[in-house]
Amino acid sequence: MPQACWPDVRGVFTVALDGLTFPRMALHNIRGTLRVEKASLAIEGASASLGEGSASRLDATLAFSPAEAQAYSFKANVAVDNVDSVPLFHAADSERPAAVEGRFAVAAALSGKASAVGELLERAQGNVKVTSKDGIIRALHAEVLDSIKQDSSKFSDALDTVTSLFGKKGEKLGTALVETAKALSEIHYDQMSVSAERGDDLDFHVTEITVISPEERLTGTGRITFAEGVPVGDQALSLDLELGVRGRIVKFMDAVGLLGDTQDDLGYTRLYQTIHLGGTLRNIDQSQWKDMLVQAPLRKGGGLFDKLLGR
Repeated sequence: MPQACWPDVRGVFTVALDGLTFPRMALHNIRGTLRVEKASLAIEGASASLGEGSASRLDATLAFSPAEAQAYSFKANVAVDNVDSVPLFHAADSERPAAVEGRFAVAAALSGKASAVGELLERAQGNVKVTSKDGIIRALHAEVLDSIKQDSSKFSDALDTVTSLFGKKGEKLGTALVETAKALSEIHYDQMSVSAERGDDLDFHVTEITVISPEERLTGTGRITFAEGVPVGDQALSLDLELGVRGRIVKFMDAVGLLGDTQDDLGYTRLYQTIHLGGTLRNIDQSQWKDMLVQAPLRKGGGLFDKLLGR
């Protein structure tokens, strides 16, 4: 039998607090109804502010079943409107620009069981959807440019290959490559949507990623693999993204050989290869994206050389 207990208090209470401070966020103007029964606690119609212009709503139930190994269980529906993502990212890492900068709406339906109250959120299951308009995403940020400079031998080989085939044309590839990396390091999106589910394996299955801007469109899926005792931000991340482009950036990406031969349903020209991001949420590994940028001129030169030979 688990070492657990439940307070011998019953009743309905009105909650009104000016604020509560947590390690990564602060809640203000907390209001709601607290209903305490023999073996359950319910929060009904709760609301709070997470910052200027934001609002959240919560309905949740916590139950206690002492005869079960996992004595505590909960269900919750959460909705947050107009929350600013920057303080959340800076709370995790204040040294870097926020990976996503914007105002978000979040809707989540969660449930879970655990042997201790403190483990409930860590083992929660359910689904979450996050949407945003008019923001910035830095998943393909400018650190890639520094990596390219550090890996100058590959980059030089790529440029030399194309320059040897086409003379001074190849010298423009460096400029085109830098312009491409800079343009994608901060994507100013019009719409962003991310949906995720978490089941019995406790992995976060990212079922949909959609980012739309005037010149870029990102779509994809991914997973965050659960590891016991490891914070979510440090668990293994795997994202596969399809990037399509249109407008001014097309000429730069075409010049360096990043574009494929197909367009999506909105007329964005797709890259020749899927972008894979690994690492963790706290430290995203962009090595495959860096390699795509460095090796694209070699691919461009090789393809054009094949055409010259009639292959």
